[in-house]
Amino acid sequence: MSPKWGHEGPAARTEWATRRRPRGPGRNGENELGSGPSHMTTRKDIWGLYFARLLDLLRQERPRLEKLIREQVRDEIALRYPRLDERTSKYQEVAVGFLEERLCEYRDDYWETYLQPLATGASAAEIRDVSRQLGWYDMQPEEEEIDQRIETGLNLRQSPDNIVGALIQEFGAFPNKSIIRAYSAQPKTNYLPEYALAVAIQQVVSES
Repeated sequence: MSPKWGHEGPAARTEWATRRRPRGPGRNGENELGSGPSHMTTRKDIWGLYFARLLDLLRQERPRLEKLIREQVRDEIALRYPRLDERTSKYQEVAVGFLEERLCEYRDDYWETYLQPLATGASAAEIRDVSRQLGWYDMQPEEEEIDQRIETGLNLRQSPDNIVGALIQEFGAFPNKSIIRAYSAQPKTNYLPEYALAVAIQQVVSES
């Protein structure tokens, strides 16, 4: 059963599974970044390795993550929404549920659902508009920062493992920074479950 949410209105479930991005053939019919030889490491390769490493880490730390998520929800309600104290367990249930959805998205290659359109000709502004229409936070700036870091690593001929390690150290788990930034700017109870998830994941990733 869905929780009874606060005065901000019904919960807008913003899991990535409901935010599929438009697809289409890219320039010259390409469907992934780059047109070089197959042995060359591409941005898509790095994104895939990044998500795979995050998936492994979150699976290993799942019991601890669930505990941290519940604690974050409890503390945030006590701090900002004391009137909702009796509903804490419901918000905790929803927030823990978002963890499974995050694991599924990392497993199912998030590149295909969000990052691919940027590679295949959609402008950053177009994707940002879609993000704003379908979700409560804009993850495009964070994606661009990570993409630039990947490009730098590839240009410096860093190994894929080193690039992924740097991404995790600098950004944590995408798109947590976007979620935390948006919630901090405009806290709402409807956003609390994803915020609690993002904070918990960032803590675990930073300590890995």
